[in-house]
Amino acid sequence: MEQMTSELRQLLERQVEIREAMRRPGGIRVTVERELFAIGEKLKKYHAAGAATAADPALAARRN
Repeated sequence: MEQMTSELRQLLERQVEIREAMRRPGGIRVTVERELFAIGEKLKKYHAAGAATAADPALAARRN
């Protein structure tokens, strides 16, 4: 769980970093933009996993 939280934090921080770079003059390279899309896809998986966990009352009860 700790590793998942750490990876999620890293993804979010990198996403913010790229978005800020996009706003600066000169923008970003296409490869960095692709990385941004890849990060978005990974974050969707985390969101789906969190939604599935919240939808399972038995699993949620075990966490408490």
